[in-house]
Amino acid sequence: MPDSRVPRRRRYLVCEPRHFAVQYAINPWMHPDEPVDVIRALDQWQALVDTYRAHGHTVDTVKPVPGLPDMVFAANAAVVVDGRVFGSLFHAPERRPESVPYEAWFKSEGYEVYHPESVCEGEGDLVPAGRWILAGTGFRTTREAHSEVQEYFGVPVISLTLVDPYFYHLDTALFVLD
Repeated sequence: MPDSRVPRRRRYLVCEPRHFAVQYAINPWMHPDEPVDVIRALDQWQALVDTYRAHGHTVDTVKPVPGLPDMVFAANAAVVVDGRVFGSLFHAPERRPESVPYEAWFKSEGYEVYHPESVCEGEGDLVPAGRWILAGTGFRTTREAHSEVQEYFGVPVISLTLVDPYFYHLDTALFVLD
């Protein structure tokens, strides 16, 4: 019997914030007129990666692409359930090209990747919770994507409507503990 006190090792996919900037505003937190301290962002990112690895987790990286400053928000690129990947189709036109390098990375690692037909922002709005997937809608991911997710994974989806623009993604409004 596994010891419940021993944390489960996880695999994380991240993107270095080398090109991170706020060049446009697609949520109330973004202010293009306020500069980003890229050196600080790089230091914080490295500290996070080092912490994950120090705790025995695997950390993989997707190469950042110039002109795609929001690639650092890797969770929005996909949701992975049982080794299968449901990719993204971003709401904001500025972010849509991000799905290409993420899908390429997953495919290069041998994952089956599904590219959605409906607007969907990965783990930003799709949160696995035991035998369900909690799915946010209201600002980014559409309800039609919820149906695609349920069909693709064969897992019941519980739709939740977000109403506060400061919590534009489900993962900004809740966190599931197992």
